[in-house]
Amino acid sequence: MTDARLLAEEEALFDLLPVGIALVEGRSIARCNRTLEQMLGYAHGELAGKPYACLADSDVLEGDVELRRKDGSRLWCRLSSRVAQDCTLVAFADVTEEIKRREDAVRFLAYHDSLTGLPNRRLLDDRFKQAVHLAQRRDRKVAAMLIDLDNFKQVNDSFGHRAGDGVLKEVAQRLTACVRKADTLARHGGDEFVVVISEVNAEADCQVVAEKILRALAAEFNIDGRALTLGASIGISLYPGDAGDGDALLRSADAAMYRAKQLGRNQYRFYGR
Repeated sequence: MTDARLLAEEEALFDLLPVGIALVEGRSIARCNRTLEQMLGYAHGELAGKPYACLADSDVLEGDVELRRKDGSRLWCRLSSRVAQDCTLVAFADVTEEIKRREDAVRFLAYHDSLTGLPNRRLLDDRFKQAVHLAQRRDRKVAAMLIDLDNFKQVNDSFGHRAGDGVLKEVAQRLTACVRKADTLARHGGDEFVVVISEVNAEADCQVVAEKILRALAAEFNIDGRALTLGASIGISLYPGDAGDGDALLRSADAAMYRAKQLGRNQYRFYGR
């Protein structure tokens, strides 16, 4: 094989590599492959001779770096480099989607319960504000429903926390089936859950949901082959009659929930009744 043919095949292979490759001499790009040009939106040969700084905000040649495309848009690349005689060989692997998935996961965990995947207190507070604001505009009511599992402590005491976590996951699934998509179901902590019912017309709307939840949680839970019945106590408060914001609504619902427990558990009570 002639030297010219060998060189041509090496050039073809260089352009077919699935990652971007650049040869950096000093602070300039001596040459690069078509993959890198396409990744960054440059025409063939356009990057040759340009300063490396046109790609990144620093001279970093290792790690995850945000690069600039020709049109000004950004992408994340994982850079690795190797020094070869009088130049540095830099490989660019596009990890934009990987970084995006990682950031999405971090954002999700910031607003959701890690065990059940339900909204956490932080997101619940925001949903309360939205629901109250909408109710003010439309002259409607908002209901806060605090659900506390009855006899849940015996699950952890008898079967361990792993079994308890499994029960909480199943509770979350059963509760999700009881509420509308327009409403919010959140884990408030421990064995407490909260439902925010937006645009309530009458107390009967809340009663329908509460009774549906009691029926769903009355069904047996299977733990390590053993059947266990839990049930729940539910407290309900209404905006604007019982409270004027989300925090106050929860406090009122909490008081109503304790009243339900005092009266025998496995039932619901409205605040002040």
